Amino acid sequence: MSVINLINMKSIAGRLKYNMKKLFVFIYLIVFCTLGTSACASFDKQAVISLDGNPTTGYSWTYRQTKEGIVQEVSNEYKTEESALVGSGGTFIFIFEGINQGETELIFEYLRPWEKDIKPIETKTYIFEVDADKNISFTEKKK
Repeated sequence: MSVINLINMKSIAGRLKYNMKKLFVFIYLIVFCTLGTSACASFDKQAVISLDGNPTTGYSWTYRQTKEGIVQEVSNEYKTEESALVGSGGTFIFIFEGINQGETELIFEYLRPWEKDIKPIETKTYIFEVDADKNISFTEKKK
Protein backbone atom coordinates (compact mmCIF):
# COMPACT_ATOMS: atom_id res chain seq x y z
CA MET A 1 0.00 0.00 0.00
CA SER A 2 1.45 3.34 -0.97
CA VAL A 3 2.00 6.28 1.38
CA ILE A 4 -0.59 8.32 -0.56
CA ASN A 5 -3.23 5.63 -0.03
CA LEU A 6 -2.43 5.54 3.71
CA ILE A 7 -2.72 9.33 3.92
CA ASN A 8 -6.04 9.24 2.05
CA MET A 9 -7.34 6.50 4.35
CA LYS A 10 -6.30 8.50 7.43
CA SER A 11 -7.98 11.59 6.00
CA ILE A 12 -11.21 9.71 5.29
CA ALA A 13 -11.14 8.07 8.73
CA GLY A 14 -10.58 11.47 10.36
CA ARG A 15 -13.50 13.05 8.50
CA LEU A 16 -15.72 10.08 9.28
CA LYS A 17 -14.83 10.32 12.98
CA TYR A 18 -15.55 14.08 12.96
CA ASN A 19 -18.89 13.59 11.17
CA MET A 20 -19.85 10.77 13.56
CA LYS A 21 -19.18 13.10 16.51
CA LYS A 22 -21.39 15.77 14.93
CA LEU A 23 -24.11 13.18 14.27
CA PHE A 24 -23.89 11.89 17.84
CA VAL A 25 -24.20 15.42 19.27
CA PHE A 26 -27.14 16.16 16.96
CA ILE A 27 -28.96 12.95 17.95
CA TYR A 28 -28.20 13.58 21.63
CA LEU A 29 -29.64 17.08 21.43
CA ILE A 30 -32.77 15.89 19.62
CA VAL A 31 -33.37 13.20 22.25
CA PHE A 32 -32.55 15.69 25.02
CA CYS A 33 -35.15 18.11 23.64
CA THR A 34 -37.75 15.42 23.13
CA LEU A 35 -37.53 14.27 26.73
CA GLY A 36 -38.89 17.58 27.96
CA THR A 37 -35.86 19.45 29.16
CA SER A 38 -36.24 23.16 29.31
CA ALA A 39 -33.33 24.31 27.18
CA CYS A 40 -32.17 22.32 24.27
CA ALA A 41 -29.88 23.31 21.54
CA SER A 42 -28.12 26.00 19.67
CA PHE A 43 -27.24 25.13 16.08
CA ASP A 44 -25.03 28.05 15.07
CA LYS A 45 -27.67 30.19 13.35
CA GLN A 46 -30.70 28.95 15.33
CA ALA A 47 -31.51 28.17 18.94
CA VAL A 48 -34.23 25.83 20.18
CA ILE A 49 -36.09 26.17 23.48
CA SER A 50 -38.26 23.24 24.49
CA LEU A 51 -40.66 23.54 27.44
CA ASP A 52 -43.10 21.02 28.92
CA GLY A 53 -46.71 22.09 29.05
CA ASN A 54 -50.32 21.14 28.61
CA PRO A 55 -52.61 23.59 26.78
CA THR A 56 -55.70 21.53 27.63
CA THR A 57 -55.41 23.11 31.12
CA GLY A 58 -55.52 26.59 29.58
CA TYR A 59 -51.84 27.22 30.30
CA SER A 60 -49.31 28.09 27.62
CA TRP A 61 -45.81 29.49 27.43
CA THR A 62 -45.37 33.12 26.41
CA TYR A 63 -42.18 35.15 26.38
CA ARG A 64 -40.88 38.68 26.31
CA GLN A 65 -37.47 40.10 25.44
CA THR A 66 -35.53 42.55 27.58
CA LYS A 67 -33.88 44.04 24.49
CA GLU A 68 -35.61 43.91 21.11
CA GLY A 69 -33.77 43.47 17.81
CA ILE A 70 -31.21 40.83 18.88
CA VAL A 71 -33.14 37.61 18.21
CA GLN A 72 -36.37 36.86 16.44
CA GLU A 73 -38.70 33.91 16.57
CA VAL A 74 -38.54 31.66 13.51
CA SER A 75 -41.26 29.30 14.65
CA ASN A 76 -43.12 27.93 17.62
CA GLU A 77 -45.23 24.84 17.86
CA TYR A 78 -46.76 22.46 20.34
CA LYS A 79 -46.12 18.73 20.05
CA THR A 80 -48.29 16.32 21.98
CA GLU A 81 -46.85 13.28 23.65
CA GLU A 82 -47.50 10.04 21.86
CA SER A 83 -50.08 8.89 24.36
CA ALA A 84 -53.58 7.55 24.01
CA LEU A 85 -54.66 9.56 27.04
CA VAL A 86 -56.91 12.52 26.36
CA GLY A 87 -55.49 15.71 27.85
CA SER A 88 -51.95 14.44 28.20
CA GLY A 89 -49.19 17.02 28.02
CA GLY A 90 -46.54 17.73 25.46
CA THR A 91 -43.81 20.16 24.54
CA PHE A 92 -43.83 23.77 23.41
CA ILE A 93 -40.94 24.29 20.97
CA PHE A 94 -39.62 27.76 20.14
CA ILE A 95 -36.93 28.36 17.48
CA PHE A 96 -35.01 31.64 17.34
CA GLU A 97 -32.38 33.15 15.07
CA GLY A 98 -29.97 36.00 15.64
CA ILE A 99 -30.64 39.19 13.71
CA ASN A 100 -28.16 41.61 15.31
CA GLN A 101 -25.06 41.30 17.43
CA GLY A 102 -25.72 41.71 21.14
CA GLU A 103 -27.26 40.16 24.23
CA THR A 104 -30.85 39.89 25.40
CA GLU A 105 -32.85 37.92 27.90
CA LEU A 106 -35.99 36.00 26.99
CA ILE A 107 -38.33 35.52 29.90
CA PHE A 108 -40.76 32.64 29.41
CA GLU A 109 -43.87 32.48 31.56
CA TYR A 110 -46.29 29.56 31.89
CA LEU A 111 -49.70 31.09 32.46
CA ARG A 112 -53.28 31.41 31.33
CA PRO A 113 -53.15 34.42 29.00
CA TRP A 114 -56.66 35.65 29.81
CA GLU A 115 -56.06 35.76 33.59
CA LYS A 116 -54.86 39.24 34.52
CA ASP A 117 -52.94 40.13 37.70
CA ILE A 118 -52.13 36.47 38.40
CA LYS A 119 -48.51 35.36 38.59
CA PRO A 120 -47.33 32.66 36.20
CA ILE A 121 -47.03 29.21 37.74
CA GLU A 122 -43.54 28.86 36.23
CA THR A 123 -40.95 31.29 34.84
CA LYS A 124 -37.72 30.51 32.97
CA THR A 125 -35.20 33.08 31.80
CA TYR A 126 -32.58 32.54 29.09
CA ILE A 127 -29.67 34.78 28.18
CA PHE A 128 -29.16 34.89 24.40
CA GLU A 129 -25.95 36.11 22.78
CA VAL A 130 -25.54 36.80 19.08
CA ASP A 131 -22.11 37.38 17.56
CA ALA A 132 -21.12 39.45 14.52
CA ASP A 133 -21.74 36.45 12.21
CA LYS A 134 -25.24 36.06 13.70
CA ASN A 135 -24.34 32.81 15.45
CA ILE A 136 -26.60 32.40 18.45
CA SER A 137 -25.99 30.82 21.84
CA PHE A 138 -27.92 30.83 25.09
CA THR A 139 -27.84 29.72 28.70
CA GLU A 140 -30.54 29.41 31.30
CA LYS A 141 -30.33 32.12 33.95
CA LYS A 142 -30.27 30.66 37.43
CA LYS A 143 -32.69 32.11 39.95
